[in-house]
Amino acid sequence: MTGKVGDAGSKTENVKANLYALDLSLVENIKPFQLNIKGQYSVTDIGHVDYVNPGDSTNYSYDNHTTTGYIMAALRPMFIANKILKNFELAARYGNYTTPANSLRGTKDNSFAFGLDYWLNWRTVLKFSYEAIKGTNTISTNLGGTPGAVTQSNSMYLQFSIQL
Repeated sequence: MTGKVGDAGSKTENVKANLYALDLSLVENIKPFQLNIKGQYSVTDIGHVDYVNPGDSTNYSYDNHTTTGYIMAALRPMFIANKILKNFELAARYGNYTTPANSLRGTKDNSFAFGLDYWLNWRTVLKFSYEAIKGTNTISTNLGGTPGAVTQSNSMYLQFSIQL
């Protein structure tokens, strides 16, 4: 997709955004298992704009380029006789979210999650998962950032979902 994103009548009126995405979906029955692989990669590019530094009112600019993506895989023993075990699924996911370096929101986040799901029926699932996210700051020191500073979070989730 592409389009103008600037404010009409302003110096940013002709600024354009270009967005790209690539999706992957594969479901393969390798008896006794079903393998499910999904992924996506997307890019957002915004044209050149001068911004005002809120700290000292000087102008600055940066390469306004954002990328994000993930890949996940799930393995489920759907083709076994045991009616309870066949509803369990092992799943893992890796994700990345990288916002523009030297901007007020500059970061590079990497996440990894794995979990155990139990399918109650074809559209209802109970999930138990663990997720670790590591973020690295890429905000310029001129904007008050600490480039290279790392944050990390670890979470456990219990989710119940009904697909409509």
